[in-house]
Amino acid sequence: MSLLPTPPPEYEHEKSNFLVASPYTDLAHLLDLATLSPPCQLIATALTAMQAVTDSYATTAYEDAFNWADVVARLAQLAEAGGYTYPETSFYVIVFRSRVPHSTSRAYLGDLDAETHREAVASGGLLKYWFGTPDKDGRNLATCLWRNRSDAKRGGAGKGHAQAMLEVRGLYLEWRVERLRFIVGEGAKSWRIVQWED
Repeated sequence: MSLLPTPPPEYEHEKSNFLVASPYTDLAHLLDLATLSPPCQLIATALTAMQAVTDSYATTAYEDAFNWADVVARLAQLAEAGGYTYPETSFYVIVFRSRVPHSTSRAYLGDLDAETHREAVASGGLLKYWFGTPDKDGRNLATCLWRNRSDAKRGGAGKGHAQAMLEVRGLYLEWRVERLRFIVGEGAKSWRIVQWED
C-alpha cells in the first residue's frame, strides 16, 4: 500500500508508481515505488527535489554539496499529507568522485553509466542516482542513495558494472569512492550524514 498523497500541481510527476529518480527517463531506468516500503517511497519521492547547491560539488564535502534540508522538508510534507509518522531511517550512500581527461569519450562513459544504472534499478533498492558535469579540470561527482548496503552490493554485481569498473583505470585520471550513511530523524525533523561503518 502506498502512502503517497495526491500531489499539488508543482509535483505532478509524483502521481505515478514509476518515478524518475535519475537522469535517465526511459522505463527500464524508472523506480517502481510499489516495490518499496512507505519510508523508502517517501524519501525517493522527496529526493526528486535534490540538487547541487554549489558549482564546486565535485570537491565540496558531500553534506554541503546538496540541498538536503529542502529534501527532508519535502519528505516531512509528504509524510504529513499521508498522515504518516516517519520513523528514524538510515540509507546507504555511495559517492564517486572522479577526474577525467578532456580526451575521454563522454559518449562511451555515458553508455557504460546507463547500463550500470539499468542493472542497479533492476536489482532493486536504488532510491536515487545523480551525476553532474565535469568541471574545467575534469572533476565530477556521481552519487547513489540505496535502501541499504545489501541492495547496493547486489546492484553492483552485474556485468555492466563489472565492465565499468574495469574501464575506470583507463578512462579516469583519478577516482575515489566514499561510503556514507544518510540518517533521517523521526518525523523527518532532522537529518545527518556520517561515515558508513560496517
